Amino acid sequence: MKSWKKPTNELIDRAYGTMAKQFDHEYFFTRLKNPLWVKPLVERGRFQSPPKMKQMPGGYVQVPVWPELRYLKNIVSDVPHDVLSVVRELPKSDNPRVYEDIVDIALLLHGGKSARLMEKVLESTEIDYPYSPRLRFAELLKHWTNENQFEAALKLTEVLVQFVADNQDKTKRKHQRKTLINLDAIVTKMRDTRLNPTPRINNREYCKILSNGVRALAKKEPYKVARLLIDAAANMIRLRTHEENLDNDIDYSEYWCERLTKSEGGYEDAKKSLVHTLTFACEQVYKKLPDSVFELDMTIRQQQWRVFKRLRHHLYAQYPTEVTQPWIQELIREYESYGQWEYTYEFQQMIRSACDHFGTALLAKDELKQIFDCICNGPSKDDLTKEEFKRHQRCLHRLQFAPFNPVLFGKYEAYFRELESEVKDKISDDDYPPFKTRTVHVSTRSPHSPEYLASLTDEELLSFINEWEDTPPFFEGNIVIEVNIQGLSREFQTVFKDKIVPNPKRHRFWMENHDRIERPIYVEKMINAMRECIQANNFDNLDEWLTFSEWVLSHPDDSEQGIYDRHAGESRDNPNWSNSRWAVSDFIRTCFRADVNPPVSARAQFVKLLDMFCTQFDWRLDQHLTGNEPIDKGTNTPRCRALEALIGFGLWLRDNDSAIDVPEVVEILEKRLAPTAEHPLTLPEYAILGENYNRLFLLNKAWTKKHKSDFFPQGKFPKWLAAFDNFLGFNPWSKQTFEIFQDDFIFALKHLSAIKKQDRPDDKLIDMLGQCLYIFYLEELYPLRGERSLLEGYYRASGDDREQWANLFDYVGHRLWETTGQLDTNVKDKITDFFEWRFEVREPVELQQFTYWLRAERLDPQWRLNAYSKILDITKAEDMSITMEVEALCDMLSGHTEKVVECFHKLTKDIGDKNISIFTEEATTILQVGRQSSDESVRQNAREARENLLHEGRFDLMKLGD
Repeated sequence: MKSWKKPTNELIDRAYGTMAKQFDHEYFFTRLKNPLWVKPLVERGRFQSPPKMKQMPGGYVQVPVWPELRYLKNIVSDVPHDVLSVVRELPKSDNPRVYEDIVDIALLLHGGKSARLMEKVLESTEIDYPYSPRLRFAELLKHWTNENQFEAALKLTEVLVQFVADNQDKTKRKHQRKTLINLDAIVTKMRDTRLNPTPRINNREYCKILSNGVRALAKKEPYKVARLLIDAAANMIRLRTHEENLDNDIDYSEYWCERLTKSEGGYEDAKKSLVHTLTFACEQVYKKLPDSVFELDMTIRQQQWRVFKRLRHHLYAQYPTEVTQPWIQELIREYESYGQWEYTYEFQQMIRSACDHFGTALLAKDELKQIFDCICNGPSKDDLTKEEFKRHQRCLHRLQFAPFNPVLFGKYEAYFRELESEVKDKISDDDYPPFKTRTVHVSTRSPHSPEYLASLTDEELLSFINEWEDTPPFFEGNIVIEVNIQGLSREFQTVFKDKIVPNPKRHRFWMENHDRIERPIYVEKMINAMRECIQANNFDNLDEWLTFSEWVLSHPDDSEQGIYDRHAGESRDNPNWSNSRWAVSDFIRTCFRADVNPPVSARAQFVKLLDMFCTQFDWRLDQHLTGNEPIDKGTNTPRCRALEALIGFGLWLRDNDSAIDVPEVVEILEKRLAPTAEHPLTLPEYAILGENYNRLFLLNKAWTKKHKSDFFPQGKFPKWLAAFDNFLGFNPWSKQTFEIFQDDFIFALKHLSAIKKQDRPDDKLIDMLGQCLYIFYLEELYPLRGERSLLEGYYRASGDDREQWANLFDYVGHRLWETTGQLDTNVKDKITDFFEWRFEVREPVELQQFTYWLRAERLDPQWRLNAYSKILDITKAEDMSITMEVEALCDMLSGHTEKVVECFHKLTKDIGDKNISIFTEEATTILQVGRQSSDESVRQNAREARENLLHEGRFDLMKLGD
């Protein structure tokens, strides 16, 4: 071993005395490699207090490193016994970084020494923090496997592969237990109550552990691994399942794990990866431990879930032997659906493989005949036409006979050959469910086709849609088929649009008898059909449809149900009109689209409809929405959409006649703005008005300017904030903007701290405010500095929030980089003045955002390089976007070699650990050109830059000689 100098107490005290900062502490111990420091560090208690996780503002967590533990990693190869002794005595910690280093040390130890750290490694699974991606569990499992430390590897596997319950498990289970009315409601509610257990580790790392770690262990200890994974998979499915379904075998695995073996490429989620690895382990048992196959099969049989039955089918298909033959025969005999629907993927594989391997010895001829007759006698005709049934029947027969092909005989063989001759493509495994691309679980259908519905008289059709109720669902293959009102209403919409609207007599019947429609869902579908006609610029019935829409709006929006349930309009006894009212809002908005131009003669009817919609009660806005709820949850409501449609109505009239006056828009808005309004404007409506202020201004400049304070009420701060935020986000920033809103910009600066303290702090608004004020500065609406400068006021108001400064500085850089063309000299001077002003502050957090300034070709390259060089004297390279900056330097190398190399030299000082991957061909080019310069100072900078990189161990890609 290398000769090391024993540290004295004075040396250790002096070393710690120089560690004024955490960086110094880390730097010293990550480079210390003298093993003789261990004992004195232990004596001083340096391994008794691991750094704890720290809760930071904004909900962030800081996980500091433990430098002394990094030192143990450096010396573990020299003194493994000493390191092992220290690590085993370390106290428990809540810090995952501590366990990252423990795992790394375990990877550096061999044999039993490494496995003796198992208990410490298992501690990491107890901390209340998602496992760090740097905890190299997959590598550790593989390492212990290679070192024959199977007991340690199995114990770690047992913990790592388990799933934990959905963090909303209790709430969802409680919600699921509530009484449900019908299957349609059940399917809807399932989306809200679906349980989603997860691994303790993030998905990517979990899959990596299974693929790289557990699979390696399964090759050495296949039976024990298979037993662990069987338990883990069963537990995972149990955690996904509500109590009322625990007695059956339904696990929906055909949807979340279409194949039991892993395919190349594609996204792998944790559930699927667990089943794939379980399948792999079981296959290894069949390959390597034939004496354990019977015991494994009994274990799999004891599991209730469908995925385990699929696993048995798969294993028997892969290994048709004398052992598995009776199991295969049992499954084929007990199958009851030969004439109903096609086999599942693994079941047909098992039949095919067994028939190929055993031939006529698989089953007696009488047994095969019984199965083949069952196939020929199916399926049931259901509601198919004669031709449809014949196609369906022959297709199913072909699929059912195909796996039995080697053992077919007589008329069955002749029939199958006939079926095969009718189709060009051969049947493959992928022709059986579950399909690879399958996404639809439930299919809704109408009880009758559109042709049948259209053949009914109007009275018959009206009676039918009023009276018909949902029928019980049924299975078609693995898909649930629901013949329900949803399916019927969809076909009714088609019939109304294609058959009733073009027929004046039939159309008149439905317009005159609309109040006899007992289920609002059919009214909703009629309006949808009307909207489709309007989109095609068919306005023949517009007057009647607008009258029809008024009738719909006469029904109040007084129920919560319609907001959350798309089936709310299906009831006759408790009709809900929310979705129908929503359909009317879509209809109105469509009328004022740019590609739709209804006749101006409908103006009065539009006004009446808009007046109703803009002033009526809106359950979501007036009763449900709270002050703490995000505004965007309320802006997409019928009344908010009606406000937008009102403005669209005014612009539509103006497009038809640029000189026309549109007083109706103002009149309706004044009703909404009046203190006596029945329903005062809500926050989402203020947001809508702020967003559309410029469009209103185009309609009526004088009125809009006069009422600006009504739209942006500074005395009602939350409402002002909602309107002003959306105004900045959706309207152009111009000189006119400043003239109208100068008092609002001043108000915003005075209340910047209040904006931050809102329940919904809007950093985007604060950033937009700074950007807007910068644009006004460029427009010469005020000077850069002084009392008149709102831009300087922005920086004063932001106080110590350096992130806001950085965001604005970065915005200016992006703006310069993204736009093209020459800059006006006056504008260029203003930009450079802005830079110098910000540079005077010398704030590193702000100046680190110079990346896009450096890439902005609209600015003089020499100026950019000089500015960047000055910034590098203040900032640390490790905190900047080095990759893009090196590319920018390389682009300016020609003609500016001296300054580019100077900047690159500064860039490489104290580069830190963050940018190990940044040095590419651009960096090599800079150094080569610098080393070839005739200027000694340039060559010296290039040499020193190279040495800096070599010193950090990051220059292995650059093969430059001395």
